Amino acid sequence: MILLAGTPGSGKTIFASQLLHEGLKANEPGIYVSFAEDNATFLRNMHKLEMDFEKYEKNKRFKYLDLVTVKEKGITSIFKRVFAEVHSIKAKRLVIDSISALNQAFERKIDARMLLHTVLGKISRTMGVTTMLISIEEEASSAASSMVSALMDNIISLRHVEIESALKRSLVIFKARGTAHDRDIREFEITLKGMIVKGEIRRT
Repeated sequence: MILLAGTPGSGKTIFASQLLHEGLKANEPGIYVSFAEDNATFLRNMHKLEMDFEKYEKNKRFKYLDLVTVKEKGITSIFKRVFAEVHSIKAKRLVIDSISALNQAFERKIDARMLLHTVLGKISRTMGVTTMLISIEEEASSAASSMVSALMDNIISLRHVEIESALKRSLVIFKARGTAHDRDIREFEITLKGMIVKGEIRRT
């Protein structure tokens, strides 16, 4: 399970979409669950970045679940549907966008955390599905200390860093369970080919 946290406009949706799209090209079916954006808008925005999800949707290797209007009482049934869809298309990659919106649908945050632990934990570990959860963080580094972080195998943070009066998009890995991972702050660019990670950011 991967937590992808970041400030607004830092590239979270593109990062997660690229994870799914690369999987689809490698014959790994994927599901995007969105509490924030409708299917038509998603397909249109990704098409501009040369990620054609529509063709995979047509051959039933990709599923987009638009849950923008879901409230707390509908959450349980929604995740039963997610579970069923994972089975149906034999998904290997799953994105939940976002757990911030999911938290807002619950009166108590502990209920959302229990849902993550039981349902998504089962999907990830029992069914072998790489699961990425998007979190909107005004202060991206807070992802590493959030209550849900203990459930995650990996935590990746995207944020803007000011260098010489210009904002640069950056990426840092806070956690990668069981591996000796890179801890440098890396600059990245968003191009028509998706995200491209560059060198280490150094302030002057």
